[in-house]
Amino acid sequence: MSHPILILLLAMLAGSLYLAWLVIDAGKSAQRRYRRTTRKSPKRKQRVNSSTRGKLLRMVQGDEDLAYRLVGHVKASFPNQSDQWCWEKAIWDLERDRN
Repeated sequence: MSHPILILLLAMLAGSLYLAWLVIDAGKSAQRRYRRTTRKSPKRKQRVNSSTRGKLLRMVQGDEDLAYRLVGHVKASFPNQSDQWCWEKAIWDLERDRN
């Protein structure tokens, strides 16, 4: 093999490795962004009264996923309302549906 071809092959290999690294890093960045915006962020918990959170969690027997889904449906229907209001509305809806 001549010297220029070897250099070209090494450059192509380095470029391929760099592109693979970019793709992998982009996936990790998306996961980090997703984790920062998920329901368990400290900000979201602070905006909702702990007694309200506790009441809804007791009503769903501690199933956090269910509680957050209920609140998420309310938030989707009423996007301009506060988190506290959405939690209270989820409780009200659950009480209404159980009667």
